[in-house]
Amino acid sequence: MAAGAITVEDKRRLAREVGKQLASAHGKRERYAPAIIKAAMRKLRYPAEWDCWALCLFANMDEFNAYYRARGENWDYSATRSSMLAAINPSAPTDMNTGDGWSVATDLLNLLD
Repeated sequence: MAAGAITVEDKRRLAREVGKQLASAHGKRERYAPAIIKAAMRKLRYPAEWDCWALCLFANMDEFNAYYRARGENWDYSATRSSMLAAINPSAPTDMNTGDGWSVATDLLNLLD
């Protein structure tokens, strides 16, 4: 299954379920390490091809970019994150992609509650 095959409903469910799993297992944090996010994805049986969608929400931009650079892949953090934010809350601004402010995982988890 390709990462692009994810639907808006899938994105919402992934954000909610992964966010709850991360908070339950590790407490509410401003961000989570990519390895922790990936472990949550596997525990919830999401395909590895969808990792980018969770990583853009729960890791910061530098961690996201470093993770994909190390894999020799080039993902656009801002575009991926904007797509996820629009799926979670269509009325929210989608240009908050810096890794600060609304983009911290605790704010996302509060939105998903």
